[in-house]
Amino acid sequence: MWILLAEKFKGRSPYEYCFNNPINLVDPTGMSPTGGPGGPPVKNLYIVLDYHKTGDDGNDAKRDIIRFEGMEEKGWTAFRANSVREANAIMASKYNDQKFDNIVIETHGSTGGSIENTYSALQSDNNNINSSTRITYKTLSAGGHTSTEALISITNYLNEDGNLIFNSCNLGMDSRFMDEMGKATGNKFNIYYPYGKSQQQWLQSDTEGTAIYSPIKLFNRNILDKNGGYLSPKGESEYKKINSLKINSDGGVQCED
Repeated sequence: MWILLAEKFKGRSPYEYCFNNPINLVDPTGMSPTGGPGGPPVKNLYIVLDYHKTGDDGNDAKRDIIRFEGMEEKGWTAFRANSVREANAIMASKYNDQKFDNIVIETHGSTGGSIENTYSALQSDNNNINSSTRITYKTLSAGGHTSTEALISITNYLNEDGNLIFNSCNLGMDSRFMDEMGKATGNKFNIYYPYGKSQQQWLQSDTEGTAIYSPIKLFNRNILDKNGGYLSPKGESEYKKINSLKINSDGGVQCED
């Protein structure tokens, strides 16, 4: 067990209680600092859906293994899941009634259809890419789609006035997707959508096939490309065009129009 924990907390001294941050973190078991029961809740959540080795023209092979480092120190909790449905199951078993100020969902986004009727899709399972695993405006409006219902269930863990951030390409290209997402969630919080590609190139590590997800690599930098994105503000039906979007390491969100 010592070896496993040493591997998990590289660069940390065993004499640092709660990463030297006992105000915001607790360690009731002695196994890992947390903001869970017995202390202030962790306010921010980062979810990554597993990538397939052959996806994205082979680029996904660079993040075949995902390792989170230093997230708890900044008030973030993070996990990887095989699909949106598995992510929702993890939420139910691990976080129960906890609420978050910010939830980031990272997965592939794509476009489909014809030139006259292009639609955006959120990929709910990158290892099983087919029409049944894509979340679109049609699945959002129709209901009864298991992956879509799992996605909406995850958003129920957000505080009102919170932020749902899709780190997924192309979702902002389809106003119908944004419309139906707003309806499905009741417009209770802010939702951010990239229009073009979301920026993830900083995730590469020195170990081939392993991506290091840490505050210094994930946060305080623009995640949108030159095409920008959209903000769907809480309680509003109109979207706001944004040119940049930064998630601060402390959980704040900054965008520029």
